[in-house]
Amino acid sequence: MFKNFKDIRFERTNENGETVYFVKSDGMQANLFERICLITISLTLGLLYVAFRMLIGALFLAILAAILNRFLKGDTSFLSYFLLALTDVHIILFGCIIGLGLWFSDM
Repeated sequence: MFKNFKDIRFERTNENGETVYFVKSDGMQANLFERICLITISLTLGLLYVAFRMLIGALFLAILAAILNRFLKGDTSFLSYFLLALTDVHIILFGCIIGLGLWFSDM
């Protein structure tokens, strides 16, 4: 089913200088099903990439919070505070913001 998608380009300029969208390698337009599938796949991959970056930020901040708590208090284990930090909404939200900031800084 997806073997025909590798030859479809999102954008192509033809001989007249016009920009045509969703063009196959033979010059024909992609049908509606192929367009919907390509848009869905692109959006899904893009959102998964953003979610991955947010996860990196949240894990980074949870590890940092666990290290700081272990250094300052020392009464709980690193793993228990790390797991506790993963359930804290403030750490998750701030970590997601850090992850998005790292993602925007790469652009």
